[in-house]
Amino acid sequence: MSFQQDAKEETPLVDAASLFSGLESACVAAPGAGLSRSERLLGQIGALWRDMDDSKKQQVLTLFNQGPREALGSPPAGLKVEKVSRVPRAPDNVLQFRDSCGRTVGWRNTFNHPIEYDVLQVPDMLEPSNDLLATMMMPKGVQPRRFLVVDAQVQELYGSKIQAYFDHHGVQTHVVVLPGGNAERSSNQSSGRRRERSTTSGPWPWRPFSKSAASLGERGSPLAKLHRREPIIGIGGGVVLDIVGLAANLYRRGVPYVRVPTTLLAIVDASVGVKNGVDYPCIAKGPQKNRMGSFYAPAAALLDKSFIATQDERNIINGMGEIMKLALVRDARLFDLLEDHGERLVQEQYQGEDDVADEIIERSIQVMLEELGPNLWEAKLERCVDYGHTFSKV
Repeated sequence: MSFQQDAKEETPLVDAASLFSGLESACVAAPGAGLSRSERLLGQIGALWRDMDDSKKQQVLTLFNQGPREALGSPPAGLKVEKVSRVPRAPDNVLQFRDSCGRTVGWRNTFNHPIEYDVLQVPDMLEPSNDLLATMMMPKGVQPRRFLVVDAQVQELYGSKIQAYFDHHGVQTHVVVLPGGNAERSSNQSSGRRRERSTTSGPWPWRPFSKSAASLGERGSPLAKLHRREPIIGIGGGVVLDIVGLAANLYRRGVPYVRVPTTLLAIVDASVGVKNGVDYPCIAKGPQKNRMGSFYAPAAALLDKSFIATQDERNIINGMGEIMKLALVRDARLFDLLEDHGERLVQEQYQGEDDVADEIIERSIQVMLEELGPNLWEAKLERCVDYGHTFSKV
């Protein structure tokens, strides 16, 4: 069965010759006062068309008239399509394919989903005078509240400060604590330092993931019915931020979330892109690194390097390894900064009085964004920021 659309309602592809002829007739040789920017631009296009020779005009018409058939890709192989037209009520999204007899043989739906997220440096984020974390994306007309997913070691070190911050701003909180840190305590923990888990093993990522998802729908919880526009706040290292991102992506088919990275590695790496992943506990082969995940951008990533002050030396060096990779593939100045100041930065835990730590973090994030920004969905697999990934796990 085929559905033959009324020809009168059909929206044909643009007639390129008529379009350019109209622009030529409307061409303004010397734009004067009172013309809008759009009118001046159209006049310039018309002038270009007027001055083209016939062969060049024919080339432009040929390319233009290929229209969505070429712009959106060819119809599936084996499908004989003689005519492509736009569906009247969704002309920007839906194309209709017809054969030589005018019968509908298929459609194509295209939807461009814009991606926008902020990566913001927010010094002294938990100071009461800074209300960004407390107010960002807060719906109007409801009791201010936040759903927080916090790394266990971060909760141990900063839990009281986090709660005091939200209490100061009159924000009700529901906190889920996840075991993002390494079970093995560092020898420096008694002095307020922590170690972050750098790898995952076994089925453990699914337990905290399930805990996050279950808490979102927990009966009796004041946040059980989290609005679809209320963000989940993830505070911790890369492992916790990945779990939060995946949970936000799946809960109600997508709710916003905000990343608050608390390690140097997470600040320059996990906070910047849109990937979220957890290990898959394969029974036959054991844990499979980052086999389950999604591409799902946060609403924002809020960066505060003061969290690095409670990291241990080993994990600060781990973060600097990621920065060194970026320096090697993209930024000679960044390499020089690490070479000249690296040892001091580790000792100062990125809390020095000068601007070196800030410049290193800023340059690292900018390099990462420059590389990831045009290729967020990794359509191109040759990514220089993945330098070392092919052999690092061997």
